[in-house]
Amino acid sequence: RWSNLLLIDACAGLDAEQLQYTANGTFGSIHATLGHIVSAEEFYIFVVSEAEGERPARPDGNIALSELRSRAESSGNALLQLATTVDGSEKLHRPLEDGSLFSISKEALLLQAIHHGHEHRTQIESMLGQLGIDPPGLSAWRYSAEVLEK
Repeated sequence: RWSNLLLIDACAGLDAEQLQYTANGTFGSIHATLGHIVSAEEFYIFVVSEAEGERPARPDGNIALSELRSRAESSGNALLQLATTVDGSEKLHRPLEDGSLFSISKEALLLQAIHHGHEHRTQIESMLGQLGIDPPGLSAWRYSAEVLEK
């Protein structure tokens, strides 16, 4: 949650052209990648919740960063709650829209959430650097200093 919110806040000052910036080897534009990170976290929560209905709507390219931030805060809070209550060996099974069955342990799902978000946040930080903008620096060192040691 911390790193997603920090990165979205860092991108809030970008203009429309900068938000559409992309680079080879990345998911897509800065804006699309932020939406992808949030959408994936919402999917992980959807899988874990075993709630009825369809998965949350994927953000489109026109979604305001303030809305992405709100959704990132919500999904981040849910993942943090899950991390404190998880029985890692428990298997989750979720039928998907295409009729296939998605199966994963809760432990693997949390690991995927961490890895996936980190990979794409790093891509965005690289794109910011290519634009000549100092990225926010989302290291574990910074997290420790700002969150854990307070």
